[in-house]
Amino acid sequence: MTGTLRGMADAPPANRRPRWYQDLRWIMAGLMLVVVATKLYGLFGPDAPIVVSPATTVITEPLAADGLPDYAAHVLARAGRGTPPDDNAAVPLLMALWPLELDDADLPAVCQELGIDVPSPPPEAFQADALSRNTGIRAAIEGILADRVPAEATSITPFDVIDAARNHPWRAADLPALDAWLAAHAGRLDLLREASRRPRLYLPNPTLLRGNRDSVLSSGLHLGRPLRQAVTVLQLRAMGHLGHGRPAEAWRDILAVHRLARLAAAADGGSVVGRLSTVVCSGAACAATLQLLDAPGLPAEVAAMISQDLEALPPFPPHAQMIALDRLGSAAFVIHACTAPRGKRREHFEHVVEVMDDVFAATSLDGNVILEDVNAAYAALEQALRVPAWQDRERELVRLDAGWQAAVSGLGPATKLADTCRLLLNRGVRSGRIARRLNAVLCPVMASADATVTRCEAFFELTRVAAALAACRAAGGAATTYPERLDDLVPRYLDRLPTDPFCGGPFVYERRGAGYLLSSIGQNGRDDGGTDYSRPIVAGEWAEESPHLGDAKTTDVVVRLPLPGSPILERLRARP
Repeated sequence: MTGTLRGMADAPPANRRPRWYQDLRWIMAGLMLVVVATKLYGLFGPDAPIVVSPATTVITEPLAADGLPDYAAHVLARAGRGTPPDDNAAVPLLMALWPLELDDADLPAVCQELGIDVPSPPPEAFQADALSRNTGIRAAIEGILADRVPAEATSITPFDVIDAARNHPWRAADLPALDAWLAAHAGRLDLLREASRRPRLYLPNPTLLRGNRDSVLSSGLHLGRPLRQAVTVLQLRAMGHLGHGRPAEAWRDILAVHRLARLAAAADGGSVVGRLSTVVCSGAACAATLQLLDAPGLPAEVAAMISQDLEALPPFPPHAQMIALDRLGSAAFVIHACTAPRGKRREHFEHVVEVMDDVFAATSLDGNVILEDVNAAYAALEQALRVPAWQDRERELVRLDAGWQAAVSGLGPATKLADTCRLLLNRGVRSGRIARRLNAVLCPVMASADATVTRCEAFFELTRVAAALAACRAAGGAATTYPERLDDLVPRYLDRLPTDPFCGGPFVYERRGAGYLLSSIGQNGRDDGGTDYSRPIVAGEWAEESPHLGDAKTTDVVVRLPLPGSPILERLRARP
């Protein structure tokens, strides 16, 4: 009885509530609070620290003061840091094209990097790409136009005249002011020739010398404008030499353009924009070479020299290399954007991705996820660009593009809510979405760039064959014509016949009249009868005007000799 009473006294009252930590509702609420706090921390907390590894940052050394890769130092080392001044084409280029687009504040650092003292500036600016705006030359050309060109053709501008002189033989009597300008700057043009004979071109971007990690993507762009200036003046003088019957001197200037294009391609470090800039220069050199090869009475020794010099030119870097710098630059860009303050994140990413949603701009990201995905995309691109056959390479690039575009395609209404929840709840999902958007802009650019580079290679190989044809014709004297078959060029003029980079087979060759038709089948993989949208050549013959011929995807790459003259220069020579 006593035990029973004591037990009853110790029992809690029937209506007494359990303590909060014993209440399942409080426990569930606490767990939910932890989950929400964790998710909020993952949503708005600090970004994941960048992991240095080949899978993320691509390079693992050298490291900057913040422990992340020093991309600027790495790119400068790749570009040729330490090149002796006597081997560096940038030294004579600096004096020829002063000041090479460099600001006064950057010149001391660049010259120190080149291993030279800051030189005294030349007495006169050398704006080769602005000749049509040169006051004296423009006034002189306008006077010639007013004197010699009929009123109905007054739409011709000084720029048109200079462009015609850059692509066709001309004489001092045609453009005396231009001839005098080139003569006055002969020393600078000779420096361009000297630059082209040096083994390496190392011209550091001043922003890299300052250690700017975010400037790696644009580090090779500073070579483009000086290169175009060099090409312009060398072409103009070469066509002037040719017009005055000096083919050997014309070839020395044209060969310098070929060499400078290759030096710049190697110096660029591997960027799409930089490679496309050198493609333009190489195309200009090939076009000028064809003008020289078509010159009446071209001496046999000059024709042989042209063929031999073209054979000796070094190849352009392989296709896969033209994204090496872009790959490093993309990694540096992602690191810079992910480590920037959240308020600045939108403006960084919107330079690359079309839409930067608020959820990405304000929330935490895992830069490692972005880096791994983008790095993997570049690895896939490099592998595709190593495929030797053009058609197979194009199919692989198209396949990659289709996969990346599908990954960022629009979501249906039923899945948008679920997708938004995933983005809000998972930092890896948010980061992966940005990576896929970045990847989606890579492949269309690369497919187009690869096609342009391949077209340039085809044009150069066609020019090599044209040089051998000219050497063959010139070797037999004035009565000799071009051979009936390309096989006749081997082995005396060519060790072996070049192949069409678009199909791996032989070029199309056909004797026509006093000349010939020589063509590559182009991107569409079929012979379009020798129609080239860029000339214009229709069915293997020069068209008087530029009809709608299609584009690079639907036409051939054509060499058709003899070449037509320049209507603009012919009008200048026709006195009233």
